[in-house]
Amino acid sequence: MLGSLVLLLGALAQAAWWNRVPLIRSPLTRPLIEWSYQQAGATAPLPQLPDQLVVTERHLEPHPEKSRRWQLRLGLSNPGVFPQALPVIDLELYDIRQHLTAAGRFLPVEYARGGLPDRIEAGGNLDLRLDLAAPPEDPSGFRLYLR
Repeated sequence: MLGSLVLLLGALAQAAWWNRVPLIRSPLTRPLIEWSYQQAGATAPLPQLPDQLVVTERHLEPHPEKSRRWQLRLGLSNPGVFPQALPVIDLELYDIRQHLTAAGRFLPVEYARGGLPDRIEAGGNLDLRLDLAAPPEDPSGFRLYLR
């Protein structure tokens, strides 16, 4: 009987591991995950669900105070029911002929310096400003991806 119970618990743990992303995303299981981490004396990592974030504002323009610099202003909203980790931001700059002129990836540890919180609260908003080196040619458009 005890052996069957151990095997059942092992199978449940394995199923939870293989289905961890849907479990982390679910508002029903998130409190259980946080409780489990607390019992172990740890803090549960924040989920990083960029597909659930909403971009409320995005502007790319020459920096108002620095020459040969550009500034990306980005507004993010988290309509979810639990806080999320900051996303990785991929930015592509294009010239007037729609040719890619520059691209960059910005990690939260890079752009969240200087007082930004490490999360976007449930139902909350966050305004980001990224200073960029000027590309070889002034961009006429850009694409933004949250990862």
